Amino acid sequence: MSVEKITIRQAKLEDVEGIAYVGYHSWLTTYTGIFPDKYISQRTPEKRIPHIKQNWVGFEENLADYPTRKILVAETIKEEIVGFVVGGEIFYKELPYDCEMYAFYILKEYQQKGLGTKLFRQMLEFLKTFEYSSMIIWVLKENPSCKFYEKMGGKAKEVRLDERDGNGYEVVGYVWDDIYKI
Repeated sequence: MSVEKITIRQAKLEDVEGIAYVGYHSWLTTYTGIFPDKYISQRTPEKRIPHIKQNWVGFEENLADYPTRKILVAETIKEEIVGFVVGGEIFYKELPYDCEMYAFYILKEYQQKGLGTKLFRQMLEFLKTFEYSSMIIWVLKENPSCKFYEKMGGKAKEVRLDERDGNGYEVVGYVWDDIYKI
Protein backbone atom coordinates (compact mmCIF):
# COMPACT_ATOMS: atom_id res chain seq x y z
CA MET A 1 0.00 0.00 0.00
CA SER A 2 1.21 3.47 -0.86
CA VAL A 3 2.14 5.76 2.03
CA GLU A 4 -0.02 8.47 0.46
CA LYS A 5 -3.09 6.34 1.22
CA ILE A 6 -2.18 6.11 4.91
CA THR A 7 -3.54 8.70 7.31
CA ILE A 8 -1.67 9.81 10.40
CA ARG A 9 -3.87 11.06 13.19
CA GLN A 10 -4.09 11.48 16.95
CA ALA A 11 -4.86 8.17 18.64
CA LYS A 12 -8.12 7.62 20.50
CA LEU A 13 -8.67 5.17 23.34
CA GLU A 14 -10.59 2.96 20.91
CA ASP A 15 -7.30 2.47 19.02
CA VAL A 16 -5.68 0.54 21.88
CA GLU A 17 -6.28 -2.88 20.29
CA GLY A 18 -4.67 -1.78 17.02
CA ILE A 19 -1.73 -0.24 18.86
CA ALA A 20 -1.23 -3.43 20.89
CA TYR A 21 -1.42 -5.52 17.70
CA VAL A 22 1.22 -3.40 15.94
CA GLY A 23 3.46 -3.43 19.01
CA TYR A 24 3.28 -7.20 19.36
CA HIS A 25 3.85 -8.01 15.70
CA SER A 26 6.66 -5.48 15.47
CA TRP A 27 8.32 -7.19 18.42
CA LEU A 28 7.93 -10.57 16.70
CA THR A 29 9.62 -9.44 13.50
CA THR A 30 12.27 -7.26 15.14
CA TYR A 31 13.29 -9.04 18.33
CA THR A 32 12.98 -12.75 17.53
CA GLY A 33 16.48 -14.11 18.03
CA ILE A 34 17.41 -11.18 20.28
CA PHE A 35 15.02 -11.65 23.20
CA PRO A 36 14.06 -15.15 24.36
CA ASP A 37 11.03 -16.47 22.44
CA LYS A 38 9.17 -17.02 25.71
CA TYR A 39 9.58 -13.34 26.64
CA ILE A 40 8.31 -12.14 23.26
CA SER A 41 5.35 -14.55 23.24
CA GLN A 42 4.24 -13.26 26.65
CA ARG A 43 3.77 -9.73 25.28
CA THR A 44 0.51 -10.62 23.49
CA PRO A 45 -1.88 -7.86 22.46
CA GLU A 46 -4.40 -9.17 25.01
CA LYS A 47 -1.88 -8.70 27.80
CA ARG A 48 -0.66 -5.32 26.53
CA ILE A 49 -4.11 -3.70 26.18
CA PRO A 50 -4.73 -3.26 29.95
CA HIS A 51 -1.18 -1.92 30.40
CA ILE A 52 -1.61 0.61 27.60
CA LYS A 53 -5.02 1.74 28.87
CA GLN A 54 -3.71 2.19 32.40
CA ASN A 55 -0.27 3.68 31.77
CA TRP A 56 -0.14 5.48 28.43
CA VAL A 57 -1.17 9.09 27.98
CA GLY A 58 -1.44 11.15 24.85
CA PHE A 59 -4.72 9.80 23.57
CA GLU A 60 -7.20 12.35 22.27
CA GLU A 61 -9.42 11.75 25.31
CA ASN A 62 -6.72 12.67 27.86
CA LEU A 63 -4.88 15.39 25.94
CA ALA A 64 -6.30 18.10 28.21
CA ASP A 65 -4.65 16.41 31.22
CA TYR A 66 -1.40 15.65 29.37
CA PRO A 67 -1.00 18.32 26.68
CA THR A 68 2.73 17.68 26.16
CA ARG A 69 2.31 14.01 25.20
CA LYS A 70 0.81 12.57 22.06
CA ILE A 71 0.18 9.25 20.41
CA LEU A 72 -0.07 9.25 16.63
CA VAL A 73 -1.33 6.27 14.65
CA ALA A 74 -0.86 5.43 10.98
CA GLU A 75 -4.11 4.09 9.56
CA THR A 76 -4.98 2.56 6.19
CA ILE A 77 -8.09 3.46 4.22
CA LYS A 78 -9.60 0.26 5.70
CA GLU A 79 -9.06 1.84 9.15
CA GLU A 80 -6.36 -0.67 10.13
CA ILE A 81 -3.59 0.67 12.33
CA VAL A 82 -0.21 -0.22 10.83
CA GLY A 83 2.11 1.97 12.91
CA PHE A 84 2.31 4.37 15.80
CA VAL A 85 4.63 6.77 17.59
CA VAL A 86 4.41 8.10 21.13
CA GLY A 87 6.24 11.24 22.19
CA GLY A 88 6.35 14.17 24.56
CA GLU A 89 8.35 15.89 27.24
CA ILE A 90 11.45 14.10 28.48
CA PHE A 91 10.60 11.13 30.69
CA TYR A 92 13.87 11.00 32.64
CA LYS A 93 14.29 14.60 33.80
CA GLU A 94 17.96 14.05 34.73
CA LEU A 95 18.85 13.81 31.03
CA PRO A 96 19.88 17.04 29.24
CA TYR A 97 17.16 16.79 26.55
CA ASP A 98 13.74 18.45 26.37
CA CYS A 99 11.67 15.74 24.74
CA GLU A 100 11.65 12.20 23.48
CA MET A 101 9.89 9.69 21.33
CA TYR A 102 8.98 6.91 23.74
CA ALA A 103 7.77 4.24 21.32
CA PHE A 104 7.89 3.94 17.55
CA TYR A 105 6.56 0.83 15.79
CA ILE A 106 5.50 0.00 12.24
CA LEU A 107 4.38 -3.37 10.90
CA LYS A 108 7.18 -4.94 8.86
CA GLU A 109 5.22 -4.92 5.59
CA TYR A 110 4.84 -1.11 5.88
CA GLN A 111 8.50 -0.40 6.67
CA GLN A 112 10.93 1.17 4.22
CA LYS A 113 8.15 2.87 2.27
CA GLY A 114 8.41 6.36 3.79
CA LEU A 115 5.86 5.81 6.55
CA GLY A 116 8.46 6.00 9.32
CA THR A 117 9.69 9.34 8.03
CA LYS A 118 6.13 10.63 7.81
CA LEU A 119 5.31 9.54 11.40
CA PHE A 120 8.63 10.88 12.69
CA ARG A 121 8.12 14.29 11.09
CA GLN A 122 4.53 14.66 12.32
CA MET A 123 5.59 13.84 15.89
CA LEU A 124 8.45 16.30 15.51
CA GLU A 125 6.01 19.05 14.50
CA PHE A 126 3.95 18.35 17.63
CA LEU A 127 7.05 18.49 19.85
CA LYS A 128 8.13 21.79 18.31
CA THR A 129 4.85 23.41 19.40
CA PHE A 130 6.23 23.32 22.96
CA GLU A 131 9.50 24.95 21.85
CA TYR A 132 11.50 21.88 22.78
CA SER A 133 14.93 21.94 21.23
CA SER A 134 16.61 18.56 21.82
CA MET A 135 15.25 15.02 21.63
CA ILE A 136 16.17 11.42 22.42
CA ILE A 137 14.78 8.03 21.51
CA TRP A 138 15.97 4.80 23.17
CA VAL A 139 16.56 1.83 20.85
CA LEU A 140 17.81 -1.66 21.57
CA LYS A 141 21.37 -1.83 20.19
CA GLU A 142 20.55 -4.87 18.00
CA ASN A 143 17.42 -3.28 16.54
CA PRO A 144 17.80 -2.92 12.75
CA SER A 145 15.83 0.36 13.00
CA CYS A 146 18.95 2.04 14.41
CA LYS A 147 19.82 2.77 10.77
CA PHE A 148 16.55 4.69 10.39
CA TYR A 149 17.35 6.98 13.33
CA GLU A 150 20.84 7.56 11.95
CA LYS A 151 19.33 8.42 8.56
CA MET A 152 17.08 10.92 10.32
CA GLY A 153 20.18 12.58 11.78
CA GLY A 154 20.22 11.01 15.25
CA LYS A 155 23.56 10.49 16.94
CA ALA A 156 24.14 7.54 19.29
CA LYS A 157 25.13 9.54 22.39
CA GLU A 158 23.68 7.71 25.38
CA VAL A 159 23.81 4.08 26.51
CA ARG A 160 22.00 2.29 29.30
CA LEU A 161 21.39 -1.27 30.33
CA ASP A 162 17.75 -2.45 30.44
CA GLU A 163 16.76 -5.61 32.24
CA ARG A 164 14.13 -7.77 30.61
CA ASP A 165 13.22 -11.27 31.70
CA GLY A 166 16.27 -11.42 33.97
CA ASN A 167 18.73 -10.49 31.20
CA GLY A 168 20.55 -7.23 30.53
CA TYR A 169 20.30 -5.55 27.12
CA GLU A 170 22.19 -2.54 25.86
CA VAL A 171 19.95 0.32 24.76
CA VAL A 172 21.27 3.25 22.74
CA GLY A 173 19.92 6.77 23.07
CA TYR A 174 19.79 8.45 19.67
CA VAL A 175 19.95 12.20 20.18
CA TRP A 176 19.07 15.24 18.11
CA ASP A 177 20.68 18.29 19.75
CA ASP A 178 18.57 20.68 17.68
CA ILE A 179 15.25 19.36 16.40
CA TYR A 180 14.83 22.48 14.27
CA LYS A 181 17.69 21.28 12.05
CA ILE A 182 16.09 17.96 11.14
